[in-house]
Amino acid sequence: MDEKDKQELLDLLKDIKPIRRSANDMEWKEAWGKSGLFGKILVSKADGLPFSIVIKKFPVRKEIVTEGGYTLHAHPTVEVGYCIRGKHKGYFEDIGVLEENEGQFIIQPVGLKHGVVSTDEETIVIAINIPAVGWEEPETVKVEAGKSGQKLLELLKDIKPIRRLANDMEWKETWGESEVFEKILVSKADGLPFSVTLKKFPVRKEIVTEGGYTLHAHPTVEVDYCIKGKGKSYIEDVGVVEIAEGTLLVQPVGFKHGAVSTDEETIVIAINIPAVEREEQ
Repeated sequence: MDEKDKQELLDLLKDIKPIRRSANDMEWKEAWGKSGLFGKILVSKADGLPFSIVIKKFPVRKEIVTEGGYTLHAHPTVEVGYCIRGKHKGYFEDIGVLEENEGQFIIQPVGLKHGVVSTDEETIVIAINIPAVGWEEPETVKVEAGKSGQKLLELLKDIKPIRRLANDMEWKETWGESEVFEKILVSKADGLPFSVTLKKFPVRKEIVTEGGYTLHAHPTVEVDYCIKGKGKSYIEDVGVVEIAEGTLLVQPVGFKHGAVSTDEETIVIAINIPAVEREEQ
């Protein structure tokens, strides 16, 4: 993505407001009738953002596709998925059936047919669709994306499938001796209009005042979802907020933020739009 596209995208994202939501406050809802697929919608089309976010739960089942519950389908969007826990098999057009476990990360291009084939263990996945797609839209349908969603879709039209496993990566400490560790799933070098990072915070009191992980801001929108742990985070104009497994934070372009403290080892998946490199943070 060149600087012109980046600036145009940032201009379209400039009015996004901070969001804090917890999946723990939501009930699981079955999708598409008696499909055996359950979801919690954290960001929907109604929010007016260029992406939607759903936590999906698949109970243990054999041959889901042939049972006709969760059928092969495609979205008029790019779908980014990360397996938080569980073990299952997924089908992807042009690739075939893949085994997927905790830590599996995959990007599915626009219109690529896919579906969960079977689940050996209850499986929880976070799915981000760009632009936003409705929960009621299993088949390929027209998405009425806003300008920012249309811009992202334009930038993503030639994307290829990506499959990476976080468990094969080592944690790397960022910004010197910060005691913040990362696994970069999608970097600026991938040429996409977003980056994806796993961040790990060890147990520490008052991280910010100790000078390890300081308050900072990005020239991007940052979406954080806590997949493990418990602590506190600071967001400009909001203040200090509690975070725990299931907490979603959306931080607007240029807003100062940072982890304040961690009561338990905490792991967060962070999506930055446009892509940001570690040294820019």
